[in-house]
Amino acid sequence: MTVASCCQACNAGTLEASDSIPTIPPVEFAQQTVADTTAVIIDVRTPEEYAAGHIDNATLIDVKDTENFDMTIALLPSDKTYYVYCRSGRRSMSAAEKMKKAGLKVIDMNGGIIAWEKADLPVVKNRK
Repeated sequence: MTVASCCQACNAGTLEASDSIPTIPPVEFAQQTVADTTAVIIDVRTPEEYAAGHIDNATLIDVKDTENFDMTIALLPSDKTYYVYCRSGRRSMSAAEKMKKAGLKVIDMNGGIIAWEKADLPVVKNRK
């Protein structure tokens, strides 16, 4: 386990979660979502956060809207790989845990959109 995934596991409150859910840095996340033909990018932040800047082609499923999140992930096909992110990594790990329990293959981005932007990767902003 890397130091980053260990720290993220501490932030998420469980060490076991990071052992079973891959957590990768933003550049690798970007590369894998392009290379993986089954990739679906999921942004688990709020609609307001999403509008302020998100990864291109990301689907918004707000993990804080628990009932909607749970219903939505229950309908997701299990033959895809879901790449999840949030603002800093805490909510996405929680979302990834729920998605894994629902039988989905999940990869979490370490550091969230904050780390993505620090790596100078592009974001899409919704116009008002």
